Formats: sequence, structure tokens, C-alpha cells
Amino acid sequence: MKQQTSAATETRFKGKNIIDFACKTLYVGIDVHQRDWQVATVHEDLCLGNHRMGANSGKLIEHLQGRYRGARLKCVYESSAWGFTLQRQLTAAGIDCIVVNAADVSTNDKERKRKTDKWMP
Repeated sequence: MKQQTSAATETRFKGKNIIDFACKTLYVGIDVHQRDWQVATVHEDLCLGNHRMGANSGKLIEHLQGRYRGARLKCVYESSAWGFTLQRQLTAAGIDCIVVNAADVSTNDKERKRKTDKWMP
């Protein structure tokens, strides 16, 4: 049973609150590694989700489009040894995605010293 609440953007379906993200822009940061990805989703300075998942573009697309139905998604990740395949697959699914140069992402000195995700052949 679907029931409309006082907030126009929230509904209840089978006991779960479902938020309508239609016409909203969500920003998705992806920390890409060989075996898994850390995915953070933000809307208006509010973190909607931050989770680790297996490195699978199909599952990522399914997650983003299912959980944030109707939203305009804008993804970003640092360039790495894993290339542009993820960017191409997200774009093909209708999700905006850019790849940035890791050296251009601003960090503080503490983060630079503890970064341990260097690629090793």
C-alpha cells in the first residue's frame, strides 16, 4: 500500500520510507581500487550514503539508479591504473561522470603522508 506523507517528496511503500529524488542533483564520489570501490553520495552537504562495494560497474549503476530513482547523478573518480572503463559505462547508462587527475585533487599534508593505495604490478 502506497501512502503519501505530508512531505511531498517522501512516500511509504511496504513499511519503508522512499524518498523521491526527481529533479534533484546528487554528487557521487568513487574511490576506485582493483577489487572494491568506496562510494559516497551527497546532496546539499548531506551525505546520503557511504559504502564499500565490489568493483562491478553493473552493480554500481543498479545501486545508484535504484536507490536514487529520478535523480540527476554526477559522478567523479580519480584517474588510476584502472582507466576509463567505469566512466564509459556510467555515461552509457545516462549518468554524468568525469575522471580527474589525482594530482589535481586538493588534500592536506596528513592525507598525503598516509595514502597507501599505490598501484603495484
